[in-house]
Amino acid sequence: MREIRIALDRRSELRRESREICCPLDLIEEFRPVIVDHVVIRLCTSGKVSPAGFTTDDTGCRMDHDTLRTFLAAYENRMLTLAHHPGAGRRASYRTALTIQARHLAAVITGRDPAYLPIGWR
Repeated sequence: MREIRIALDRRSELRRESREICCPLDLIEEFRPVIVDHVVIRLCTSGKVSPAGFTTDDTGCRMDHDTLRTFLAAYENRMLTLAHHPGAGRRASYRTALTIQARHLAAVITGRDPAYLPIGWR
């Protein structure tokens, strides 16, 4: 199991088609629209987050403490949301679905599963 943890570590990379790919970033990409994009759009359209909650300078853009707290609360709430996970054949929280997909990816890397099947969210 140690080899799998190393393979899924964010600092590790796999080579695919002569370019370096970071496994965790590939894995999270199928969840980004339904988790992070959803949270950001909802917070912005509801007015809970606005440009006033950010400061910019020469080094970049930063959220203030209240905006960060609002974002993290909404993010954690979204991670607890239940959705149908086709591979598991049941409803699971997004947090659990991410774990299921990570285990599936590990099974593909170790040869226990023939191919990775991403989730097609609706």
